Amino acid sequence: MQELVFTGRVLPASEGAALGLVTKLSNTPVDDAMAMARDIAGCSPDAVRGAKKLINRLSRAGAAEREVIFKLIGKANHMEAKTANFENRAPKFRDNQ
Repeated sequence: MQELVFTGRVLPASEGAALGLVTKLSNTPVDDAMAMARDIAGCSPDAVRGAKKLINRLSRAGAAEREVIFKLIGKANHMEAKTANFENRAPKFRDNQ
């Protein structure tokens, strides 16, 4: 997982599924999403709300992630990465510590 975080490598869905990052691969995603929505709609609304609350509590680590990302956006290395991507070249990063 660290490799993906550190490199930002884009991966195919099949690899994401093998890593446990993708819950389902589908040739008919809209149909499958609608079927899942019907399944969820048939469950107890209290249980669904409770489960959602628990999942949201687990994801509060996202606040720390946002803090780090917001400190990086617009800085020299971020701009260099974007520029290099548009210019189809390898970025030349500086260590700004």
